[in-house]
Amino acid sequence: MAATESATSVQRKMAAGRDDSHTAGRSVLRALRLGLARAARDALTLPVSVIGITQARMTQAALARHVDGDRLLMLLDGEAAGAGVLSADRSCLAALIQQQTMGQVTAADPGDRPFTATDAAMVAPLADAMLARAAELSEAAADQQALGGLRFGARVADVRAMQLALDAERFRVFDLTLDFAGGVRQGALCLALPIAEEVAGASAPPADPDRMARVAGAARAELRVVIGQLQLSLADLSGMRPGDVLPLVDPQISRAALIAIDGTRVSTARLGQAGGLRAVRLNEAAPAPVPAGFEPGLPGQGSDANPPVAAPPALSLEVPEAPVEEGAAPLPEPDAAGMAAEISELAGLPLAQNDAAPAQPPDGG
Repeated sequence: MAATESATSVQRKMAAGRDDSHTAGRSVLRALRLGLARAARDALTLPVSVIGITQARMTQAALARHVDGDRLLMLLDGEAAGAGVLSADRSCLAALIQQQTMGQVTAADPGDRPFTATDAAMVAPLADAMLARAAELSEAAADQQALGGLRFGARVADVRAMQLALDAERFRVFDLTLDFAGGVRQGALCLALPIAEEVAGASAPPADPDRMARVAGAARAELRVVIGQLQLSLADLSGMRPGDVLPLVDPQISRAALIAIDGTRVSTARLGQAGGLRAVRLNEAAPAPVPAGFEPGLPGQGSDANPPVAAPPALSLEVPEAPVEEGAAPLPEPDAAGMAAEISELAGLPLAQNDAAPAQPPDGG
């Protein structure tokens, strides 16, 4: 009794799967099967039956691998979603040519010759009639639009040329196995329909300017302060060992360069202290930009042959005092010698004896 009920439930499920196309309307597979058979009968007076058909979804790259081989490749012109692809093997092509030239299909070997535009023209009547009939037989609006919006275009030489002509990224691929003239010959046909992609941003919410400002404000901006530069020969650089000391010649403590992450000099700054911490302060007067094509020493450049040269702003190591909380002791003013000592300590370098105290003027002055 249990075995009978189990078999009955399995049969109901199988019947439901077979009748799914009838309850939900004629499927695109059945529409292609009937459309191709009727198109071959009416356009070529050729009895053709589809003995096998499968459907899959592929990317453009997967489609190129799928049709790569000994096949005639043809483009199908489309307006809605772009161009489609139709490919036929040699046996299918031979049956169509034989029927249109000799009036009958034979089992003769089709041979191995290059495909030509004439071969594509022999397939064109069947391709256009098949697409039109299948679109009429389809009941889903999407299938009607996909099939009815395509027509025969032209032959392409190879898979690479096919990919260059395709715009869509995804395709519905139908592989059909055909039987010609009641079993005289069998062939294969592949139809690839482009899948229309949704327009990007069509249903996206409007942009939030406040959110964009928050995201941009949270972005990291890396700045480097350069107080001096040093040039070494390749021999000196390769001979360096751990513990070697690099002398910092004429450090620009008061006019340090502020360098952006891309290496661009943004501004100049001076080292100091703020709130008990080491800090840099941007100089009030930024260096004037140099005009494009300017070369020093050449007369007649700019609007004035001898333009006045503005005096550089006075530089000082003095840093404005930071706000001091009530009851807190004021911070000491930094000096150049102290700053140099602090920089050496941060780098882990010992301070030279001749730099520990200011140089004394020679006697006899």
